[in-house]
Amino acid sequence: MLAAPVYAPDPATREALLGHPGLSEVFARAKTLDMMVVSAGDLTPHSVFSEYGLLTRDEIASLEAAGAVGDLLCHFIDADGNVIDHPVNDRVLAVNPMSLRGTRQIVLASGGWPKLTVIRAALKLLRPTALIVNELVAERLVKEDR
Repeated sequence: MLAAPVYAPDPATREALLGHPGLSEVFARAKTLDMMVVSAGDLTPHSVFSEYGLLTRDEIASLEAAGAVGDLLCHFIDADGNVIDHPVNDRVLAVNPMSLRGTRQIVLASGGWPKLTVIRAALKLLRPTALIVNELVAERLVKEDR
């Protein structure tokens, strides 16, 4: 948990905030986790980003145009599970999910039909040891795996 805004106004402010001892300690500890529980977010009009005004409509449209299918830890990823190169990702004050891939136990807990594509991408990126989804998403993922 970070006591900071989700997105800094610009990359320079982000870097300055990351120099704060309290924040830098959280980022350092994240590299040594034994276990983590993470959720994936979508880009629909009902997403957290839209509902709480964390991103503008133009930013969301730009993320989609750049190939984003959703987010992990507020970092936007494409369908292949890659963190995309986008200005929004340059402002995020959250641990990069790529740096957490070495965590021994990863639980991905996310559900809902609108999140299917980002859940698939998160599976590729994180390779979780446990997956918690709703029945509809689970059925689709099992069918695709066959």
